[in-house]
Amino acid sequence: MMWPGGIFEYEGVTPTFAQNFNESIPWEERIDTLISWFIHPIHPINFGILYIEEPDYHGHMIGIKGPEFDDILGKLDNILMNADSEFAAFNGYDNEAIEMHPFFFANGPAFMPKCKLEPFNILDYFRCFCKILDLHCPVGNGTISHLTKCP
Repeated sequence: MMWPGGIFEYEGVTPTFAQNFNESIPWEERIDTLISWFIHPIHPINFGILYIEEPDYHGHMIGIKGPEFDDILGKLDNILMNADSEFAAFNGYDNEAIEMHPFFFANGPAFMPKCKLEPFNILDYFRCFCKILDLHCPVGNGTISHLTKCP
């Protein structure tokens, strides 16, 4: 759902459903659409990704300190998503700052229930998704070695 590059074929596979990025579609409608794909009566999906441009968009525009940004974070409070904080490294923000760490929630047969992992590198998501989806993963950065252990 509006994931950058999500409408394109990869290794001969195209998504069952896809939506081009359109920031005018409200977040709630995006979530409802994604959920409808999981419960589709004929072609239900088994993997879905949702892109929400916040807090990245306003983090670039107004910075991450202050009440306006806090209000934006409040809107996201009840949305489970992967917050890609890549904008930290490229715009002078400190990647080590706790506010800049991405977060990841997952549920399903590939994940141990109630497992809370230590923070991990955003590059590791790609390897994780390749493993879950049983895809050939091209050589590159990232590892899943620390994602397979639950403390």
